[in-house]
Amino acid sequence: HGRSVLYVAAMAGHSNIVEMLLEAGFKSNVQSFEGVSILNATCQRGHSNAAVLLARHSGKGKKKLTFEVQL
Repeated sequence: HGRSVLYVAAMAGHSNIVEMLLEAGFKSNVQSFEGVSILNATCQRGHSNAAVLLARHSGKGKKKLTFEVQL
């Protein structure tokens, strides 16, 4: 359905798998074929731990990263 392994793991809230995939080099800034980012989909499902991992990874090398998870 056009979703990566990282996308599926994050949407399911599997933080340990998300962390492993990010450390293995999976990109966190991709979108589904519907145009929804991994971080957005994860936040919408309330998986804050996975969302924090994705946000930290996508913020590497940037001065400031701000996001809000609404539960």
